[in-house]
Amino acid sequence: EHKHAKNVAALATELNIPHFPSLLHYFLHSQLDLTDTHHPEEIPLEECPFYDGKLHVYNSACSTFFVPSDLSSVHGMRREHIRSCPVWREEGL
Repeated sequence: EHKHAKNVAALATELNIPHFPSLLHYFLHSQLDLTDTHHPEEIPLEECPFYDGKLHVYNSACSTFFVPSDLSSVHGMRREHIRSCPVWREEGL
């Protein structure tokens, strides 16, 4: 089993995305300040939240959400499994 990176810098290296730390800081800014209408990259990086703590990478997730157009399911609730792993359906071997 592949062990994923446990911090921002290591994940940037693992994904081969050197600017990943900056992308994370811009993302955090956009999530924490919903009233700001600027494009995140217009904000000076030093004004964005900094995070350099631990990360956990998961190859799948389950999402439950309401779909008003699909009332045939239980009260319009749906559950979807999202899978994103390197060997999904033997691709990437």
